[in-house]
Amino acid sequence: MGYTNVRVYSEGITGWIKAGLTVDKDESLARPNIPPLTSSELLAKRDNAYLLDTRLEELYKKGHITGSRNIPYTQFSRRFREIPMDRTIVIIDMLGNPEYVPLGWFLKNNGYSDVSILKGGMTNWQKEGLPVEKNQ
Repeated sequence: MGYTNVRVYSEGITGWIKAGLTVDKDESLARPNIPPLTSSELLAKRDNAYLLDTRLEELYKKGHITGSRNIPYTQFSRRFREIPMDRTIVIIDMLGNPEYVPLGWFLKNNGYSDVSILKGGMTNWQKEGLPVEKNQ
C-alpha cells in the first residue's frame, strides 16, 4: 500500500475515551455481549473450544496457547469462514478487553452463537505463568 509513517495509539480506544476525546459510533453493527473467560475457565474448556488468536503472526510465533489457531485481525474479514460455527469460539488477543470486542460482535452477527474472549488476553495468560508454545 505504500504507507510508511503509521503509528498505534498505545492507550487504545479506552484511553481515548478516558481522555475525554470524541468517538464516532457506527450504530449499524449490533453489539451483542461477548463474555470474558478467566485463564482458569479457559484451561477447563480449551479442549472443546476453538481458540482464535487474533494477534499478528510475529507475536503468535513468539508465544501462543497450545492448540490455538492464528487468524490475525488484519486478515480477519477474508479468513473468518475458516472458523467452525459449531464450536465455542474463544478470542485471544493481547489485552482481552471485553468492553470493546468488534471481532466478537462480527462473529455473533454472522451466525456464531458461542463467542467469548480471554480476559486479560495473552498478557495476563503469560503473567500468570501459564504454558505457551513457540514457533521458530
